[in-house]
Amino acid sequence: MKGSMKKLAVFVVITVIAPFIMADIASPWQHAIRGKYAYTGETTCLISPSGFTDKLQPIAGWGIIQTYSREGKVTFELNGTGSADLFSRVVALPYSVPNVGSFPPSAGTQEVTYDFTYTLTNDGTITITVVPGTFISTWITGPSKPASYLVEGVLTDGVITPISWDNAITPDGKTITFTAGAPDVFKLKRIDAPAAPNYSICHNSGVLIWVRDHAGHHCDRD
Repeated sequence: MKGSMKKLAVFVVITVIAPFIMADIASPWQHAIRGKYAYTGETTCLISPSGFTDKLQPIAGWGIIQTYSREGKVTFELNGTGSADLFSRVVALPYSVPNVGSFPPSAGTQEVTYDFTYTLTNDGTITITVVPGTFISTWITGPSKPASYLVEGVLTDGVITPISWDNAITPDGKTITFTAGAPDVFKLKRIDAPAAPNYSICHNSGVLIWVRDHAGHHCDRD
């Protein structure tokens, strides 16, 4: 009898504790996340000042290829907002412009900043949407310095919509991975000097790893 009572007591304790464990595991995407994440990732962009056809080919048949290696910090707030502060190393391939001439390969660095909102779902998806008017890329070294560009958003049938990525987040909320998804055409506007707009198609991949929360707690101090 005593043995049966002990087994029953253990069963009751387990059934009481289990829901709290599951709630703790699921909490990152049932509610929100907070803290700073270290970011590392790669980007390659095809840039065409003339824009792109509906087949995603550069209008006038020419474009510029740039590759980026990015690192930095991304901050998430509990209210569903956040910000990114990234540093990019860029390599541009040579290209030729009809009736203008050839441009040699080059390299440089950029600072990239933007604000965003985010949502979390029960299946571990975190969707990040850039706040319009905040995605700014500024050349800090290289032949394009000091050009600064605002990425206005995604251009579809003449309409601009906010940039958005669907990402995956681990159950503990400490690792986020993402890719850019289907190709989108971005519209860029130079903001440091008058100039015609540029258009680009980019593919991205990256990883964000939780570093600390706003109280200064690090990953090994849960």
